[in-house]
Amino acid sequence: MAGPGKPPGSDWEEEAEIFVETPTVRSEIRPLPEAPGYEDAGADVAVDEFENDRDTQPGAPQVGDASMIAEPLPEMSAEMWQAGIQAVVSVPDEAAPMWPTAEEWTAEARRYRTESTLAESPEEAARLLLAAARALEHAGDVASAARLCDEALSHDPNATDVLRARARLAEGAGELDDAHALWAHLATAATSADERAFYGALSAEWTLARGGRLPPIARQALAAGPARALAQAEEALRAGAPAEVAAALADAGRGTGAALGAALFDHAGRCREAARDRPGAVAARLEAAKLDPYATPSLAGRLRDAARADDKTALALLDELARPAAFLGIERADAHNLRARIVQATQPAIAIDDYRQSLERYREVERALDSASLTEFHNRFDDFLVNLASLRQQVPADDAVRKLLTDALTFYVARGRTAVSAGSRSEAQTVVDNLTRLVPQLPDNDRRSSEGVLKEL
Repeated sequence: MAGPGKPPGSDWEEEAEIFVETPTVRSEIRPLPEAPGYEDAGADVAVDEFENDRDTQPGAPQVGDASMIAEPLPEMSAEMWQAGIQAVVSVPDEAAPMWPTAEEWTAEARRYRTESTLAESPEEAARLLLAAARALEHAGDVASAARLCDEALSHDPNATDVLRARARLAEGAGELDDAHALWAHLATAATSADERAFYGALSAEWTLARGGRLPPIARQALAAGPARALAQAEEALRAGAPAEVAAALADAGRGTGAALGAALFDHAGRCREAARDRPGAVAARLEAAKLDPYATPSLAGRLRDAARADDKTALALLDELARPAAFLGIERADAHNLRARIVQATQPAIAIDDYRQSLERYREVERALDSASLTEFHNRFDDFLVNLASLRQQVPADDAVRKLLTDALTFYVARGRTAVSAGSRSEAQTVVDNLTRLVPQLPDNDRRSSEGVLKEL
């Protein structure tokens, strides 16, 4: 039958004793004075005697009063925290980095070398020996670093990191044969296709630079396109074959295009000239002009064209070549403009002459303008117009100044119309912007005529 300390059921009868409720406190321990049954226990111990009983561990020696909380550490005191981090850390805010000494690098290399003898695989041994070699290189012992790289390669002949380090050390020591062989080895040992292609091209460039020839297998290692064409041009140049150089440069020019392609075609034309292939030279220069129509023509090529042309054409070409380059012409025109602006307050007659010279220089340089000098031309001519307008306001009754300003405006408006006809919207807009800023600075008569011209643009 189930008792108060066990659940009902016949299966629990044999283990009933484990459910018997027993007291959890020893019977000889008296209850507290306030506890129920205290009087029943017959206790006669005073409350103060109970509270002063310190014998919590019978047999333990009695000691004096012990503090409940230990004294705090010095760094935990309030004064330390109030002082800030400087009270704890004495390192300055800015300090030079401490680079290890040569002895420390050498000791580091010895540790890596020792660990390599305990490596579990050849690959791990090679990595540890490479680390030792790098430490020795930092210590200044390049020869020992190279020997450790060779030892690492004896464990793992295709370790790309070791091959790169050993090739670099060989190249730095002037061991070109070893470096060349190591770069070629990397072309087959590299794990990725991009790295194999890169080191294959590098090995081919070494072959061409050192031997002057490009074997077929080395040529195939170079990527098809401008890179291979330029390598073939170098090989032909070393062999003294200008026609082959011209053909390779033309191939490279087609592959690159734009201004660089034009420059390659222009050089191809020079090589055609050296090979006495005049029709080929003309064709190459025409291709260059198609790729970069704003490029400055080759002076040597234009002189040859003048030498082969008839008298009338040759004279025109020589006159064109005798004209100053665009940037030089702009500088000359701006020099006259600056000198006129300096003297116009005290010597207006001299200023008028300098402004006239400046306008003539601008007219000359206009025919030599290209894409590189166009912006500079408009910026400087805008300054010229502003200075000339200030002189016009200074001497409004001077007919020479009025005529010079009219000529300058007529020239600049014609430049804007030419830009509109050529479809150069950006240049036409630059002309309009410059004239729009100038109009408010002009006298009334000049302002009305300029506003009518602006409407036409």
